[in-house]
Amino acid sequence: MNDLAVRGASAAVEVTSSPRRLKPPLRWGMAKYTIPPDVGKVRVAMALGHRITVWNGKQGRGEFAIVCRTRKQAEEIAEKINKKQHDGEIVVD
Repeated sequence: MNDLAVRGASAAVEVTSSPRRLKPPLRWGMAKYTIPPDVGKVRVAMALGHRITVWNGKQGRGEFAIVCRTRKQAEEIAEKINKKQHDGEIVVD
């Protein structure tokens, strides 16, 4: 019988790094939202859980909302959407 099997394989297992650990940490890309043409005027609102959102005030099928990190970021996004300074898409980091 193998000597390692008698003593327990876990005691003699060589630790090697897997290829997964050698990769750099995953970085999430920036979120890209498609702005519908009939979104209307948007405003900064606080949603459930105290999340700051850019919201068009509608509910159901016509609802449009973007969750933001800070109120300042939300105000900047709302201003861009209301002034139509986007090409149908907006990138939020």
